[in-house]
Amino acid sequence: MTLPIPVEEDVARLNRILREALLALAARGAAEESSRLAARAWSVLRERHAQEATRLTALLHFLTRHTAPIRQEGNQAHD
Repeated sequence: MTLPIPVEEDVARLNRILREALLALAARGAAEESSRLAARAWSVLRERHAQEATRLTALLHFLTRHTAPIRQEGNQAHD
């Protein structure tokens, strides 16, 4: 029998995937759109999942400093 994964773990895993996707979006020149989506996700998480909201806050701070495409490891941004 498989034990259920706690909801907090699921939220953390989904938030990690979301942050990776938002960074990939920003790396392709859409940092502003990525920031808007991160802010929307933050508003969903802030009350019940404060730790995950804090992780999105860190991403938002990172994104606001980068208006040019962001280069990810193993990923070259296109001009």
